[in-house]
Amino acid sequence: MFLAKQNVALQGHREDIRVEKANENKRNFLEIVQLIGKLDPVLHEHLVKVKIDKFKTSYLSPKIQNEFVNVLGDQVRKKVIDEVKENKYHCIIFYSTPDFSHIDQIFQVPRYVKIDEKEVKEEFFLRFIEMKGKNAEQITSMILKQLEMDINIQDCRGQAFDNAAVMAARITEVNPNIVFVTYTHHSEFRSCACASVGARFFGTLDRLFSFFSASTHRWDILIEITGATIKRVGETRWSSRADAVKVVHTKFTEIIAALERLMENAENATTRSDAGLILQAMLLFSFL
Repeated sequence: MFLAKQNVALQGHREDIRVEKANENKRNFLEIVQLIGKLDPVLHEHLVKVKIDKFKTSYLSPKIQNEFVNVLGDQVRKKVIDEVKENKYHCIIFYSTPDFSHIDQIFQVPRYVKIDEKEVKEEFFLRFIEMKGKNAEQITSMILKQLEMDINIQDCRGQAFDNAAVMAARITEVNPNIVFVTYTHHSEFRSCACASVGARFFGTLDRLFSFFSASTHRWDILIEITGATIKRVGETRWSSRADAVKVVHTKFTEIIAALERLMENAENATTRSDAGLILQAMLLFSFL
């Protein structure tokens, strides 16, 4: 629970609790188990018996660790669902995003008002759902099936998607009291993506970050001249775009100087060429 709450990885390269070496780190989960075992007599006895091979099954393997995570996740999910049901009326938020393994997933977020001593708006991530279909009918069917498993859609009063108005209409057929809330940020993002000047601008910022971060030598020159670090333009976190622009805006002259030095003095021809291309793009009137 502690590792999951802190967003710290459980596993490492060495996963055998039986191996005893003074300088060998067994990584987070097993090291914490051993630490707790020094204080808890029951766990201590279990670890001793595992290490002397009295038990063939340790219940500490990566498979068991994943089961621990799933069980804890189910408990947290149940608590969120129980709170939604207790407070009755809620909104549903679904938004799709691809992960690193190129699987398109939808994340489900219920939003509701929790009334205790005062009214508090709550919004919790519930789960990722692998998106099998691409058309509105398939996605709507998947969403409704998921909602039937845990939340009463008849108590829903609002829905928000990444501007999938067709999906909203299908869900409204099930419950006409659900109001569709337009996801304006998604519209703004699509509008910006269609603007060629904006697309080239952020593309240049992305190339600038990739150019300096790909080499420790270039990064050192950047730090030496600017006294600052440039930021990556993130795909999902909106504030990352503002962070990336802010650094270039305040340190523009210094960044140009760093590129000029690399273009003139770098031993690598590719580095000189890349620095020149980025410099040329940054000096365009449309970028400025």
